Amino acid sequence: MKDINNSFIEKLIAEIGSLNNEYRYAIRAGKSGREVLEIMWDVGEILRRNRVKKIHPIAWRIYGKAQGVKKSNITRDFLSYCFRIRRFFREKEEIKREFPTLARYSIFREAFPLLDNPNFNLKGKQLISLKKLLNSASGINRTKKIIIELKKKKIGIKNPRTQRLAEFKNEVQNFFQLYEELRNTILKNDIDAIAKLRDFTTPDGVRGFSDILVAFTQEGLKFPKIKVSDNVPPKWKRVWEDLERLANKSVEDRNRFRRLIPPSYLMRLAEMISTIHNRRELKRMRETLVVSG
Repeated sequence: MKDINNSFIEKLIAEIGSLNNEYRYAIRAGKSGREVLEIMWDVGEILRRNRVKKIHPIAWRIYGKAQGVKKSNITRDFLSYCFRIRRFFREKEEIKREFPTLARYSIFREAFPLLDNPNFNLKGKQLISLKKLLNSASGINRTKKIIIELKKKKIGIKNPRTQRLAEFKNEVQNFFQLYEELRNTILKNDIDAIAKLRDFTTPDGVRGFSDILVAFTQEGLKFPKIKVSDNVPPKWKRVWEDLERLANKSVEDRNRFRRLIPPSYLMRLAEMISTIHNRRELKRMRETLVVSG
């Protein structure tokens, strides 16, 4: 892939912008899942055509985290799924063939790990049954509940390779406590809680924490040389210190950690944290959380 310079990011923003608007309209208007997937496939094709191989650092910069780049409302979450959808469907026509009556994109998204994740994807009769379910006229909530149960059975299967994952129990608990608390604060527009976060953090501290979270999204990204700031809330400090320790561990340890906390959650937390001192971005993040669920 070519160097990630500002002109390249601006080019991607210009090419993807109108499709991002189409996607947002389609979600609000309750368009079919097939229609939404086709829009997202087109975005993924733009990324493929521009030789994007690692989506997370590109998505971070597209969302407006790079100096000198015009801020966009093209979220990391949206780009990440577009990237995966294009990789999953080699041809756009496959979407119509495989999911002609998919009611909502949210159902597909719920089921996606059972389709594209090599560790959990279904095969044979199980895959056929899942596709029938996704194309059925069953209620959306009922379908989601069935898929969630399928994921619990499939992803919850134990094997020797998962035994050491228990080593990261505390780190995972610390992460999700912070993630859920901040997510709920933003969704509820809890003005008092947000004001306290602004009082207890600095823009530099926010950037430092966001940067180390982004560095953990995939192996090969450089860890920033930023020590945990004293001027951050206790829950932030615990997660930051956990990540600093993991940065000095082996690749295998970091991969185990990412199996428990997928890169999409690491990136989303980085995005949420980075909005604390910017009211406009905070509003955009709240809108994004409402759309993505």
